[in-house]
Amino acid sequence: MAICVMTFGFSRLSIGLTSRATSAFSATQFLVNHKCLLSSSFKQSESPLPPPPKRPLSAYMLFVKEKRPEVVQQYTDLKITEQVKVIAKQWNELDPSLKEFYVEQARKNFVEYLKTHQDYISSLTPEERETMKRNKVDKKKKLDKRRLKTKLRKLEKPKGPRGPFSLYVSSCMLERRNAPIVQYVKGMSEYWNSMSEEDKEIFYKQAKADKERYLTEMNDWEARMRQEGREDILEELHNLRKKSHVSRKIGSKQGENKKNAQLEEKSGKSTSKITSSDYAGDFFTDGEKTEGKKMSKN
Repeated sequence: MAICVMTFGFSRLSIGLTSRATSAFSATQFLVNHKCLLSSSFKQSESPLPPPPKRPLSAYMLFVKEKRPEVVQQYTDLKITEQVKVIAKQWNELDPSLKEFYVEQARKNFVEYLKTHQDYISSLTPEERETMKRNKVDKKKKLDKRRLKTKLRKLEKPKGPRGPFSLYVSSCMLERRNAPIVQYVKGMSEYWNSMSEEDKEIFYKQAKADKERYLTEMNDWEARMRQEGREDILEELHNLRKKSHVSRKIGSKQGENKKNAQLEEKSGKSTSKITSSDYAGDFFTDGEKTEGKKMSKN
């Protein structure tokens, strides 16, 4: 098993080994092949849709925008949150006739926004409109999932199990600097793929033990939730898992169909199955979403 510690800041590289030696050349080659990990700037993925018109400010936010410079200058010793409270108090105490000015301005801005937004929708292609619908659905799912995670955290739900690849990445303690987590995991997955099954065995054992820990803790937690009358949380968690499973199956099938179509277009032949060995993404479990996004399947 190889456990590595790499420090980029002072061009120092030290590698600790527990079962077999790894050549300095392989570690050096890793750094050469993944210069993106050392860069503080990286190319952002471009959105497939043109940017939509921005939603206009509400009457209250128009008032805040106008009064904030004045309040900031007058109450320099207050924190931002306290300054906002001052503005909110001014708004609540504002004469209705003066408040109507901001309400009317917000109404005009919204009417203009609706027209601009309609023109924007009309300018989209059918494919772009379909993409926008999917984005809305995905956004709602993410919001619901984030709210549920907040509830579960407050209810002290056990942390999900970690897979062998995730445990390996943690053991390496590679200094990422400002490199994005996806780029970091990509580089480490290549290093993982170069390891022998013998070296990986310890991480598989750790992952198995962690899964057993998770199942035991979850059984106790679910029993506690039932005792406290929180069956609603258990049902919500079950539905979320079910939806996530269906979404993964659909996404996997769509990705496979797309690859098949691309291959058929290049070769002119029909292909029923494509195998990919890009990265070791299947080593992530549902409990590892904070570690990085799930990568392409083996």
